[in-house]
Amino acid sequence: MKDQTLKIITIGLSLILILIVSGSKLAFGEVEGIPEKYSYPEHLLPPEIQNFYQQIRQYTHNQKYQEAIKILENTRKSYPDNILVQVHCYNVLGSIYFHMKEYEQSLQIIKSYLKLIPPDDENYARYWIDSYWIMANDYQNLGDYDKAREVSLKLITEYPDFPFIVPHSTVRVYGYLKLQGESHKIPKTFEDLVKEHPNTPVEQKALMQLARYYDENQKDYKEAALKYQEVINKYPDTDDALFAESEIKQWKEEGKIKELPVVAEKVVVKGLTRQQLVRLIGIPLVALIALIYLSILIVRWKKKK
Repeated sequence: MKDQTLKIITIGLSLILILIVSGSKLAFGEVEGIPEKYSYPEHLLPPEIQNFYQQIRQYTHNQKYQEAIKILENTRKSYPDNILVQVHCYNVLGSIYFHMKEYEQSLQIIKSYLKLIPPDDENYARYWIDSYWIMANDYQNLGDYDKAREVSLKLITEYPDFPFIVPHSTVRVYGYLKLQGESHKIPKTFEDLVKEHPNTPVEQKALMQLARYYDENQKDYKEAALKYQEVINKYPDTDDALFAESEIKQWKEEGKIKELPVVAEKVVVKGLTRQQLVRLIGIPLVALIALIYLSILIVRWKKKK
């Protein structure tokens, strides 16, 4: 009887663990912080070319760009009707030409393969991200800061949950406006991001850039501190919050601000992201279902007994 009870409890606890782990994967993605939907769909490529990246990496690492280009072009020509192969090869080609500092050629390749991508096909999401990232770099190196800013903002707003994109792209947008002598556009640019993306990493990084603007450009430490305080209140467990606290403390010690700005300690969340909903509701819910199921198993076992 004890063995039977232990078996039922073990099964129930295992089920709870599986459900909780599944909920965690749904909330946070899988591959080293990168959401699974943004992985390269290499499994959809023909088997014989799924691992050819290793050879390409070796050539590019040794700056043997022409050898890498030859492989990619031959592969592309071998699969003229396979859109994924075409996009996959063009994606790498655009990156190679960028590293060769042939920015115009890189841009043309990217623009060409973007036209091949089927609309609303999630298998190509990573290629969109890569293409816009390289395009921003190309435009930047060509001195077209308007286009570089436009592409970077598109990345921020369309792929805010991709690690690396938001923090780096917000810094870039800030820098482009300064390089163009249009620092006066910085407040509206980032205030718009704050309004349009509340309670997200986009808002967090936009607030940091606003604080930076009031600090560097206006020497308005009170306004900068207010932005920093928003970050501290809304995103307390982040490196940005730690940095903001240290800046406010230093300004106070230097007499740049007389007292800490008064900002509401608790922020009312008007909208929750899918990840937040999963963490707050989904995981406890599946755990509860598992417990109920475990209880039913125990009741049925007692009746049979």
